[in-house]
This record gives sequence, structure tokens and C-alpha cells, in this order.
Amino acid sequence: MGFNKRWVNKESLLVYYKRDGLKGVKQYFRADALFVKDDFTSDVLTLLNEGKEDEIITKLDNETL
Repeated sequence: MGFNKRWVNKESLLVYYKRDGLKGVKQYFRADALFVKDDFTSDVLTLLNEGKEDEIITKLDNETL
């Protein structure tokens, strides 16, 4: 069994969101270890951990316009 680590950033986060919506974002953050590269991604991860899905959608929609 392996150890899954992922480097996450705003650009790739938005790609997952555009392709698969909030479900894609949740899947993107599924790993044993996350290396967050920017404040935007950190904010989204914090909101996800707090269960604030509506705020995540608003934040991501504002960036994809």
C-alpha cells in the first residue's frame, strides 16, 4: 500500500472544478498528504474542512468567470 501525496495549486484546482464541479474539487483534495502552494487553495481547503460548500462554489465561480 502506497503513500499518496499531492501538490495542489490554484491553477490545477480550477481545472478540476471546471471539469467536475465541487465533486472534482473534493476528489482533488483526497490524498494522504497535501502540499498547498498558494493562499487561494489554502482558503478553499479550509472552507472544505469547515463544510462551507456554498462559499467554495462562490469563490471558485468568481475565479472562473
